[in-house]
Amino acid sequence: KEHRKMLEALLLDAPYRIRSVIGTEPTDPRSYGADRLAAEARDILGDDHPVEVISRARPQEALTLAIQKAKEEGAVICVAGSLYLAGEIRPITRAFQAGES
Repeated sequence: KEHRKMLEALLLDAPYRIRSVIGTEPTDPRSYGADRLAAEARDILGDDHPVEVISRARPQEALTLAIQKAKEEGAVICVAGSLYLAGEIRPITRAFQAGES
């Protein structure tokens, strides 16, 4: 559970442009909270970084917002986290893809 190391690997010296970071959390009671994750991302990025950092407790809200932003900006979405989070995000993603077909 090395949240900070994961965030540093994704956010620092990235070979891609990051426009937004959306922190969320799975429903597992032991999960690392969305607000804590967003605060850690802000700390890593620093005050002078132009990346928007957002917190959404519910994965469906977070993914819906990410999809909206990606469409507006022609961006790619990267989901990172636990298998619990992946398990919650996957059916949401599939439902979205089915609706887009």
